[in-house]
Amino acid sequence: MWGTDCKILYNLDPKTLDVIDSAASPADGQSMTYFVPDEKGQYLYVNVGSSSTSYRIGVTDIWRYSIAKKEWKKVAEKFYGLVSVVNNRYLYGMDEDKYHFLDMETSQRKERRLTVPGRGLYLIRVGAAEDGMIYGCAHENHLWSYNTKTGALVNRGRVNIGSTGGGQIFTITPSGSRVFCGHYGSAITEFFPHKEGELWDGTDEKSNPRLAYRLEDDLLRAKCGTVGYDGVVYIGASAKYGQVGGGIAYYDPATDTGTSVRDIIHEQTIWKLAADQKRRLLYGGGSRWGEGVPDASKTEPCKVFVFDQEKKEKLYEFSPVEGGFAIEGLSVAEDGNLYGACDGTLFV
Repeated sequence: MWGTDCKILYNLDPKTLDVIDSAASPADGQSMTYFVPDEKGQYLYVNVGSSSTSYRIGVTDIWRYSIAKKEWKKVAEKFYGLVSVVNNRYLYGMDEDKYHFLDMETSQRKERRLTVPGRGLYLIRVGAAEDGMIYGCAHENHLWSYNTKTGALVNRGRVNIGSTGGGQIFTITPSGSRVFCGHYGSAITEFFPHKEGELWDGTDEKSNPRLAYRLEDDLLRAKCGTVGYDGVVYIGASAKYGQVGGGIAYYDPATDTGTSVRDIIHEQTIWKLAADQKRRLLYGGGSRWGEGVPDASKTEPCKVFVFDQEKKEKLYEFSPVEGGFAIEGLSVAEDGNLYGACDGTLFV
């Protein structure tokens, strides 16, 4: 069973998880975040590039690793989005709007444009609005919408959020006529679906989406979102790489102000949020997961916190499942009960 931590390929025993074999990146300072095995299990075809291009499966060099000989060989340069390999000869890939083909023996390359633009390899997030619209984001930040009444599927375009500290859209939270997006980085952007014109980022009123708020206190990667009784948008997030913990942020569109609250549950990432509009409470579920922190699982069992939306303060917290690792779902029913899931266990 092969895997990678970006810098090293590992072969693990599936029963014991002991490391059987390993191989460092063939190019110093370059990352390996995606690979494809051949049909016979003799080779691994690995995209090798900078951390940003290899993560989003962009333009990278393709290296072949011989499992038996433990040798590397570069087989392609500047190949787009490696998807599969056939007969140890043909490479297939895909970028935002094209399929790519490479014959490694003849060096012949071909490409074919997709009928519908937008990378379909990854569906990052989906959110449902009150007007029957469903909004989503595919990898590379292509926003799309689906009208449940008419069946119309529309590609809204690619969100360019480089200057706003963004990254992939990790959570989509519709609110009235707007959609709030929490990004891989610190950005919380405000998207206006009915506003005409191309998508572009910025902070002025003409921007669509518009940078509404940046997460503070070393919070990154919005994991979840919901809207409170008064239209305030709540975001759950994790800590930056190498840190244990996380927190929440809340942004008020009426005043264009936001606040970040670090470690609302001590040393836990906030994975799930649910709003009780009648009692004006916010529920949040934590996780012991920490990116780049091997000992994160040694923190206390995951918990659920209860937050007063009016006073903007935490009331209390509790552990729904003994020894739980992560709250995987939260929802407030019409009867006022809070339903949740933790490590495969349903709780009320």
